[in-house]
Amino acid sequence: MDTASLEEWAASHPTHLKIYGDAMRHLSTFGPETRLRLYHEVTVPAGTEQRFGYLGCHDRTGLLRVVV
Repeated sequence: MDTASLEEWAASHPTHLKIYGDAMRHLSTFGPETRLRLYHEVTVPAGTEQRFGYLGCHDRTGLLRVVV
């Protein structure tokens, strides 16, 4: 996935928009002088650098949904 796709997802995904909107509403309760800075760090490891372990999870958890 490229950066443009990630930015599009963040700007349009209903769940992400709800979480962000709820957070902004909560932040506004602290007054107009409150400031918030957000950043995202994205790492894309090679396939050989990845290992995932899901213990006791249903088969739709995380990456399991694409390999099960």
